[in-house]
Amino acid sequence: MTNETTEAVRSAIEDRAMYLFFLLKEMEATLGPEEAERLASRAVYRYGQTKGQRMGPLATPADFIAHQMRPGRQEIFAKEAIEAGDTRGEIRFHYCPLVTAWKRLGATPEELSCLCDIAMQGDHGMLSHTPMTLKLPRSIGRGDPYCQLILESK
Repeated sequence: MTNETTEAVRSAIEDRAMYLFFLLKEMEATLGPEEAERLASRAVYRYGQTKGQRMGPLATPADFIAHQMRPGRQEIFAKEAIEAGDTRGEIRFHYCPLVTAWKRLGATPEELSCLCDIAMQGDHGMLSHTPMTLKLPRSIGRGDPYCQLILESK
């Protein structure tokens, strides 16, 4: 993927991040922060489920990582495959266009963490139809140097 294409896709993801930011703010004003976060998390999880169903069958962490590391996809989030086995896999994202957009909008560290947790519900939803579990122990939105996705067979 060319730098120009990578930047165009990152820009589109930043737009998606801005939608989430403003939707969450409006829902918080109307429903309160806990209900807004609950509803946003549920909606993003459902988005992930839809996205995951379009990915085709994924039976192992190696399958998911191969899908994520296809040419052109890894540059957008500066992904690094650490492990890609049949029972365990790990990917690290060293850049996040969502966090970039939220910071540009002035999100506080607490808001960044919350928004990131909501956005990662999409990853959980994506894998909900697979025989894998997902752990996200590190996140750029929480102040870590990278996002860490760990997949394990159930």
